[in-house]
Amino acid sequence: MKRQKKQYLSVSQNFYDGIMARVDSSMKAVRAAQEETDQVKGYIYEYLKDGKAPKRRLEGQQLLTVMLLKAEIEKAIARSAKARQRSRRRKEAAVAATQAEALSTIRTDEPEEEAEAEEAPVTVMLNRRQRRLREMALRRMARKSGQKNCCPPGRSLTGSSR
Repeated sequence: MKRQKKQYLSVSQNFYDGIMARVDSSMKAVRAAQEETDQVKGYIYEYLKDGKAPKRRLEGQQLLTVMLLKAEIEKAIARSAKARQRSRRRKEAAVAATQAEALSTIRTDEPEEEAEAEEAPVTVMLNRRQRRLREMALRRMARKSGQKNCCPPGRSLTGSSR
């Protein structure tokens, strides 16, 4: 089954598909007509697309179905908004990083006399996972070379304790 063209909704397509499936099953459970099910689906679609409740009114089973799902829909809208904001920040950071990288390559094209005078030693900060992988590799190498007790108990190979 082909997907339709990407629609702008305030929630993910996966969540939208799940909500529509739940509307189908809920309306089928109360033995509602297909027309009523379509009205509820249209109402929820408009709500997700515009971000506010449509002007038309629902009654009975339709209203009950929408009200039961509304809290979950609100949470999903907030979650999607936060995710979009995080994504936007990541993209902006990536653009800034590529611009900074381009700027640094331009600066390296300048004469090296000035760069050597001001150059400070660069320290690489490893995160915990990287430090652990490095330590495990050093221990593995020590085992292969046949050394016993390459470091005292409780001390890491990098020279610092926990």
